[in-house]
Amino acid sequence: MPEKEEIMSTGRESDKFMLRLPDGMRDRIKAAAEGSGRSMNAEIVATLNEKYPAEEPSYRNLLSMTLDFLIVEGLTDKTTDDKEELLARLDNLPAELREDTAGRLTKGIIDGLKAKVDEFERSQPAPFSDD
Repeated sequence: MPEKEEIMSTGRESDKFMLRLPDGMRDRIKAAAEGSGRSMNAEIVATLNEKYPAEEPSYRNLLSMTLDFLIVEGLTDKTTDDKEELLARLDNLPAELREDTAGRLTKGIIDGLKAKVDEFERSQPAPFSDD
């Protein structure tokens, strides 16, 4: 018997979406759900997960989100065009280098931010002590 695939839990707090089904589709979903031992909701979610899988976590995606944050918050003089150019160059690298390079770039950005925080903390007056 095949292993039951892992599906995200859907409960009362999950997103809800009203859906109109063409004639006969509800019966087909019900039959498929019964055949796989799932509820109709779980069958629909499993089918949607096959068609629209969650984006795999990657350093490239982390780099993109980090750059978006820095640009939106005004913490860099780089623009969205600069970010897109960097990501395009990254995407042109051989696959075996892409994730490693994105990871190194992300780490470099985070290390740079950490250094700025450390520098800021050193520039602040020492807190008062009650000793």
